Amino acid sequence: MNLNYFKEFVILSETRNYWEAAERLFINQSTLSKHIKAMETELGLPLFDRTTRKVALTEFGQTLLPYAQSITNIQTEYTTALLQKQNQHLGLLALGSISSMKQYHITDLVSEFQTAFPDYNIHVQENDSPYLKQMLLSKKCDLAFLREPLNNSMTNTLKTSNDTVSSKDSIIRIPYAADYLVAVVEHHNPLAKRETLSLGELAQEKFCFIKKYSILYNLCYYACQDAGFIPNIVYDSHYMGSIFDMITKSGCVGLLTSQHVEHLRKRHTNGPLAFIPIEPKISTQISLCYLENTVLSEGAEKFIEFFRQKIDHKLEVDHG
Repeated sequence: MNLNYFKEFVILSETRNYWEAAERLFINQSTLSKHIKAMETELGLPLFDRTTRKVALTEFGQTLLPYAQSITNIQTEYTTALLQKQNQHLGLLALGSISSMKQYHITDLVSEFQTAFPDYNIHVQENDSPYLKQMLLSKKCDLAFLREPLNNSMTNTLKTSNDTVSSKDSIIRIPYAADYLVAVVEHHNPLAKRETLSLGELAQEKFCFIKKYSILYNLCYYACQDAGFIPNIVYDSHYMGSIFDMITKSGCVGLLTSQHVEHLRKRHTNGPLAFIPIEPKISTQISLCYLENTVLSEGAEKFIEFFRQKIDHKLEVDHG
């Protein structure tokens, strides 16, 4: 039996909901359903009772659960140990990062570090923050640039909806950059003349969001809920160009961060799009993160030292 099926079984037993389990596992519901059915077929026993809205473990599933948890834990431990040993032999620094590396000059940092320390090889994996946080907590990467909301109420909501590991947070964060949500509209839209907008004023609009299940998608969705409405999302994408094109041609409102649009705002002051800050501000923080109680590799230690020096230098320049 595929060992990954045991992890999927454990997650489904915790959530008792296929949609939520699939979201946590970063697979689609149909794939998860097929895998669970394959387990039941191979074992010849029903593991879940699907007669209610939320699936429930059968007595056979309850018997299997502690063994599945042990198998999943052992698999995580040995794959992590092997990966760390391999990285040590290769002198590899595993770095996770949010996808907007260029906008936040993370690519510049990586390039400068590689030039300063050519003996270390950096492997960068881009993904969304919830997935990267899982990688960090399971020690599948040494360091990670994570995006997290700064608003307290939003932080609690997103922790509830996104965290898939223990709620005990042992992550050290070195703040790097902050930004805030802006509404993006076509320049003929009457809203384009506004200096600021509240989310409540956009309740009747159609929206374009960053890809579904991402931290920014959820941030915007729950912010709209807090403003008293469910957003009418007609399009979501990982690609900025596609979102901008959709806004221009369909009259949708995009909710993006200030850094996503900064390069366009500087280059095209009289372009086809207008960028209006949302008030009150809904902010996010980008931080370089690592585990508090973990012995870091030499490469990771060097990168953190290099990063702190860059931050200190920037603060000196900013303050005169």
